Amino acid sequence: MGGCTFQSGTGADDEILESIIPIEDTLVYESVPQEPEDGIREVDIEDLDEDEKIEIICEHLNQMDFTVNEPRLDVTEEENRLYLEAYLKVLKNEIPADGETYYADLWKAGREFETLLENKTERKFLYYYDDLDGDGKPEFAIKQGCMYIFDYDMEEAKCSIPYSQQTCYFKKILGAGQIWYHDGLHANLIRDSLYILNENNEWVEVLNLEEGLVDPTFYEIGITTPKVRANVGKENWDIVTAPFFEMTKEGLPQKTLEEVFGDLLEEEYGFFSEKTYEYHSENMSATLSYPQITGSRDTEKEKKINKLIEDDIIKIIELDTPDEYGRILDVGVRTYEIKYANEKVISIAYYGWIGRLAAGSGLPATMFTTTIDIEEEKVLELSDVICDMDGLYEQLKDDRFEHITAWEGETGYYKITTDFYCDEDLREALLSGKMEWYVDGDNLVVADLEYRGGGVGYNEYAGDIEQLDGIIDNDFRKKIKWDE
Repeated sequence: MGGCTFQSGTGADDEILESIIPIEDTLVYESVPQEPEDGIREVDIEDLDEDEKIEIICEHLNQMDFTVNEPRLDVTEEENRLYLEAYLKVLKNEIPADGETYYADLWKAGREFETLLENKTERKFLYYYDDLDGDGKPEFAIKQGCMYIFDYDMEEAKCSIPYSQQTCYFKKILGAGQIWYHDGLHANLIRDSLYILNENNEWVEVLNLEEGLVDPTFYEIGITTPKVRANVGKENWDIVTAPFFEMTKEGLPQKTLEEVFGDLLEEEYGFFSEKTYEYHSENMSATLSYPQITGSRDTEKEKKINKLIEDDIIKIIELDTPDEYGRILDVGVRTYEIKYANEKVISIAYYGWIGRLAAGSGLPATMFTTTIDIEEEKVLELSDVICDMDGLYEQLKDDRFEHITAWEGETGYYKITTDFYCDEDLREALLSGKMEWYVDGDNLVVADLEYRGGGVGYNEYAGDIEQLDGIIDNDFRKKIKWDE
């Protein structure tokens, strides 16, 4: 593990004993040859007078190694990319940052990813990405109101936060396992601390400095091994703290988001924000949420695709018609999932409810889908991607598609052949476009929207794209990375 090391003398030629010479109230620390020692001497702190404390502190600082620990990453290019992808997921709140806590919930942090992306080249938000603890693996740190170090465990596939501190006290990471605190917020006092990562993988303070700037001035140093604190006087202070302050001139580079993640941010369509839409009339009430692409390089295309996404979900308000019983049609999106997204295709599934409000009645669940060809800038119908509708019909009729909607935590309960009362109903649903559909990269998923009672408002059935060769259009297969 990194950190300052405490070295005992190895010989009179290369070690120095610092003797304490009292001059009135000030002790000046001078260098004279030191006899070999086995390390810092053991003392009973309670029995020490002030001069003895000063001597121990000065001797201790003389033996501290203030060399910056240079990070030494020991990962392959492929492993490094996996770490970067994991830390990017943390920032996007796709995986927890620590335990069950997500980045969005971190105190004084948790910026919207869209905001971070908008400032990816600015030094408004800065980051560390390096071997920050001396283990050869990359850690990721943010400095946003509060300083957090994230440590992703590849074997456990989870992230943790081993260290955090308010940025008003955090100064910078000096080296692997070395952090400098600096508190200069007070008019008459300056505080500095050195924290290191010890052998137990814990961040601990090993040096604390307080300089009083007004009469009476003071120069107080605290150490932890042994735990001693004293006002050493200015001349001693200047000598024994010089190596530490020289060390603080160093520091690991802070980087922009783009400098850390590079081409991972250049994926054409990898990031999404959420937008909401509400519609209320005498006959209908709609509460919708849907994704919007953000941060793509082609901003004009981004606007066009976002408009397609928006228009396709909002078109549901076309159902705004009077009801003979005067009931209001209530439609809403509870959640949505981006089932697949690359630079050519986006496929989205919305899960929500739809129904006419009546006293004492609930609303059945339902779902909607949108799949967009980014290159052609159009919303795709099932008939656009299926070149053999009869072949798809046969696959569905023979129950070769797997039921994947979990009702009460279980899938596989329904079959296409039991959902549809006769084959002609199934064929009609396919040909009329009444079945919702999406792709998830591995499967073509079709959905029956018939209400089956007991809250079952839809059912999804997945067919392996690999087994749909000749049924799914080859150009579309290539767009979702098949047949490459």
